[in-house]
Amino acid sequence: MYRKLFLKLMTYTFSLGYNFHYKNPFSTYGENIFLMMQGIIILCLIKKYNKRLSVYTFWFSQLLYGAFCAVLFLDLIPEEILEFSIVINIIFSTKIKFLMSLYFDRLFRESPSNFLELSK
Repeated sequence: MYRKLFLKLMTYTFSLGYNFHYKNPFSTYGENIFLMMQGIIILCLIKKYNKRLSVYTFWFSQLLYGAFCAVLFLDLIPEEILEFSIVINIIFSTKIKFLMSLYFDRLFRESPSNFLELSK
């Protein structure tokens, strides 16, 4: 669950950085600011109440997130890559989270029929 929420947080942050870069109106990205803050709070709560989550995993993911934010908001990404990366963001926000949820919930390990029912 932590990994899925972390990926969601990354997609919200990327969307926010993309809109900041192109100076879009606040109405296009305003919701992402609050979803991003909510995601950070939820990740901290998961760390507090989930005893199985490693301290190293938590702090490594926070360090990775901080580096991602620094690169994104300091405009260190070239324009060509930023234009192409919106496609990558769409892929992250849909397909990869779905596949990770299938893997980490072990749906197709327990019963392959679950995987076939979900793909319809």
